[in-house]
Amino acid sequence: MKKKEKSKQNLTPAYDSERETRVLLEEVQSQFRLVAEQYGSIMQKLEEHDAQFIRINQKLEEHDDQFVRINRDLKQVQTDLKQVQTDLKQVQTDLKQVQTDLKMVQSELNSVKVVVMEDSKRISKVEFRLEGVESRLGRVEQKLDTVLLDHEQRIKKVEEKVMI
Repeated sequence: MKKKEKSKQNLTPAYDSERETRVLLEEVQSQFRLVAEQYGSIMQKLEEHDAQFIRINQKLEEHDDQFVRINRDLKQVQTDLKQVQTDLKQVQTDLKQVQTDLKMVQSELNSVKVVVMEDSKRISKVEFRLEGVESRLGRVEQKLDTVLLDHEQRIKKVEEKVMI
């Protein structure tokens, strides 16, 4: 009987050890499955993040292209603005010249007005004298009328030129 007890005792601890090893092995396998599932989940998240990074990089490249175009356009606008400023300075210079010319034309117009007034006074004097000698100077009157008409046409031309 002792032998049986001994063999039972030997089997029981070996059996327990084997059982314990199996339980531990099952637990390790379960833990390994859990880690593998988590690894798969992490890999899926990383792939999603990679896709997001690719989209973000594409957007950044688009924005970089837009900034390049904006900078090019800004440089063109700056160049155009400098040209406009140069043109404006030229226009201001031209305007000053036009103002100077206008003053000169006004001065000449005033001189013409004085001459016209003097001519008008002279014509009036001539007409007055002609009334007194009208009977004797018929031919002279015709000549003076011609001269007077010519002066009036000149005055009209001068006034038209001045009006323009």
